[in-house]
Amino acid sequence: MTVEQAAKIFRVLSDKNRLRIFLLLLHSELCVCQMMEVLKIEQSLLSHQLRFMKKAGLVQPKKKGRWVFYELSENYRQELEPIFEEWFKTELEALKPKIARAEERVVCPVARPAAGQAKSVKTKKLTAENKKKKKRA
Repeated sequence: MTVEQAAKIFRVLSDKNRLRIFLLLLHSELCVCQMMEVLKIEQSLLSHQLRFMKKAGLVQPKKKGRWVFYELSENYRQELEPIFEEWFKTELEALKPKIARAEERVVCPVARPAAGQAKSVKTKKLTAENKKKKKRA
């Protein structure tokens, strides 16, 4: 690894949320909803951080049906996994049960509402407003 590559990695991982995402992905590949559940952050923030990490080549997406799973790029995983597992031993142990619970989810709660579940109040309100606008036009 060159000094430039190392600087790029440290720049990416200098953000607390990106570092936490990186630590999650050391364990296994996860979809956005699973990472949201473990990290307790909004989808938009998580997607922004993943996009930043993808652009740097640190993570790669893998589409499985309707969901996108993220994993660490293999070349970085081989070089960085031993170092980060040693540095963050305690944090990684604390994350394992949370990751296991998130992986047990069969259906992503963010992807679609459960069967029989109504649309959110905000969606209903917007739909009603759109209908009124169409009648006026």
